[in-house]
Amino acid sequence: MVRLTKLITLIVFTFALFSSNLLAQSKPAYMVSEITYLDKEKYISVYSSEARKAFAEFDAVFVASTDEKVVVRGDSPGHRVVIAKFPSLERANAFITSDRYKKLREIGVPLFISRVYIVEGN
Repeated sequence: MVRLTKLITLIVFTFALFSSNLLAQSKPAYMVSEITYLDKEKYISVYSSEARKAFAEFDAVFVASTDEKVVVRGDSPGHRVVIAKFPSLERANAFITSDRYKKLREIGVPLFISRVYIVEGN
């Protein structure tokens, strides 16, 4: 009986340790883009659909993508704010260093100016 109790305790402890390590490794990352349009029509007609495809290839989903915002303090972040959620910081970094992202940036250069940053979530 004591052996069985020790074995069950070991199994539970191992599972708890593995689960906590697994959760710690899978924190999401958020890419925040503050966009000022240079050509809004082409941004919408050309860039948006390409961006959605590119982000999807790296398992990202859009949490927010809007021109509507309420500035609480400081300067306005531009015309549009886009927040994309990646499953991990590693996946977000793979995206921004990819050829796909470089091509997407080339498309966007004449269409908008942006400030982009990535933050790790909880």
